Amino acid sequence: MSLTSNEELPTLDESYEGGSELSAKGESFIVLVQFRRGRIASFTGSENTPHGTHVIVEGDRGEDLGMVLEARPAGTVDQGKTFPSMVRAATQQEVDRWSHVLPGMEQEAMVDCQEILNRLGGEQMTIAEAEYQFDMNKLTFYFTSKESHPNFSAVLAECFARWHCRIWFSRFNPREGRDSRWSGGKRRPSIPEAASSTPPPFAPSCSSSCSSV
Repeated sequence: MSLTSNEELPTLDESYEGGSELSAKGESFIVLVQFRRGRIASFTGSENTPHGTHVIVEGDRGEDLGMVLEARPAGTVDQGKTFPSMVRAATQQEVDRWSHVLPGMEQEAMVDCQEILNRLGGEQMTIAEAEYQFDMNKLTFYFTSKESHPNFSAVLAECFARWHCRIWFSRFNPREGRDSRWSGGKRRPSIPEAASSTPPPFAPSCSSSCSSV
């Protein structure tokens, strides 16, 4: 559940030099942020935020919290790319909640979701992990299944009734880490690759989210 160790942290393009030392006022930066479950995404910021800083960022229809891996001047990346914003530094109270409170709630959600799956006939599907967006407006369940296209229609409705937030199911890939796009922080993502903080839909035949609409 912990973040990637320092030895495993992905680095930016080695052709870029001195990124951690730049602090020109008025310059915008692209900041690489890692979340508690290993997910990595890029955000725009007005400061050259140091590695290890916990920050609040724009999430999926809300806000999320993660830890800065690296930052580089925005002019060094593809100008055609757009990224969500880094909002501000997180407070210690927010970091404590992110580190110590949400994990217990996620563990409880895993158990409850598995019970719902079993009751509704989804015995072939197993919930491997759960992850709340920091503002708790979204809850992602990482699952394993022998079925190539599981149908979560009934499950989504009951999960929404249980947690009253957006529900997302994403296939868990144990060979590549918690997010199938990243290999546990060992892959070196370039900043443009990490633009989206939203897990990809796992099957075209299944709704990937449950909204309040």
